[in-house]
Parts: sequence; structure tokens; C-alpha cells
Amino acid sequence: MNGLGVDIVRISRFGNLILESKKYRKILSDPETEIFERLTKPERRMEFLAGRFAAKEAIFKALSKTGENFTFPEISVLGDATGALEVTFARETKLRVLVSISHSEENAVAVAVLN
Repeated sequence: MNGLGVDIVRISRFGNLILESKKYRKILSDPETEIFERLTKPERRMEFLAGRFAAKEAIFKALSKTGENFTFPEISVLGDATGALEVTFARETKLRVLVSISHSEENAVAVAVLN
């Protein structure tokens, strides 16, 4: 089965989530939260959160015809040893998704392809 998804978000939209206690956990998986909490610059935290949000929205769109349903925290988008992004799911699935995230000063964009 094929699937494609894309999403773009304003990075500034996530400023309140880095200031409000633990609301970012509604978006991030546990491994992503560990990375996020080590980031010290507010701008980098907003960029990271916006990028993961866009990636997961793109993944949801790519998976829309598979019948598989996941929540934001059940999906992890993490860099591998080479820095390439890998998508993993909290429960067993045969789905393979490729994802890419990019940022400008104002926006984060992501594309996901069901492979």
C-alpha cells in the first residue's frame, strides 16, 4: 500500500507549549521527550517540537488508508547513527514510513511516505 503525507506549521505556534508544564508530552514520545528536555535554547525547543508535530501529521496523512491508528506519543521520529530520521511505532506493525523534516525561520515542514 502506498501513502504520502505533508504538513507545514508555524514554529511560533509552539512557544506556549515549551513554557507550559509538560504539555509537549501530548506530542512527543518518551524518547523524543528525553531529547527535547536536553535542549536549552527556547528557539531550538520550539523548532524541535514544531518539526515533530509536522512529521507526525504527515505520517497520519500517509497512513490514512491503512486502517492503522496511532496517537502522537505512539510515534517516534528519531535520528539514527548517520543522522537520518527513522520512524518507529509504540506497538507492533508492519508499516514502514520514510520521513523528512525541514525548517525555515518561521515554519517547519515534513513529508512522509509509506514504504
